Amino acid sequence: MKIPKELITDALCFSSPEELLNVPNELTVEQFSLLYVDFHPEEAPESDPKQEITWVWDLMFHMCRKAPVLALECVVNASRQPITEFQASCISAGALEDIIADHGPDVIDRIEALANESARFRYMLSGVWPRGQDKAGEIWQRVLRAREPGPDMDQGAPVPPADL
Repeated sequence: MKIPKELITDALCFSSPEELLNVPNELTVEQFSLLYVDFHPEEAPESDPKQEITWVWDLMFHMCRKAPVLALECVVNASRQPITEFQASCISAGALEDIIADHGPDVIDRIEALANESARFRYMLSGVWPRGQDKAGEIWQRVLRAREPGPDMDQGAPVPPADL
């Protein structure tokens, strides 16, 4: 599946010409997901993220707001890659949390289905907090039930093997 060029252009409209030199002309969900994982360091960094691909963060941020279903597919694809605990926590507390907070009703059925079939995805869900959500609300309660079987990154569980 390709990421629509219009979405990329929209997301990167404020990027510098130098940053845009690093953006491929066509970008699939699979290619983007690899870049998104690579954008996050394997361990907590002592310096800024990889500057040459900061456009990756800009595009994911934009997709989370304007194309949440596509953003979720990128997160799912990223979760299939070899990732460290730190990378998993960044993706969970970043894009996945944004998608749920801003578009929970649109994605909760898919999230429950993914959590039902994947320990890795439940692990990713365990890093999401109820930002902007009523903790007693239906969407947040469904997220809690979906991730309930674990494993839980906040309890120190290691990243499970990819299983999607």
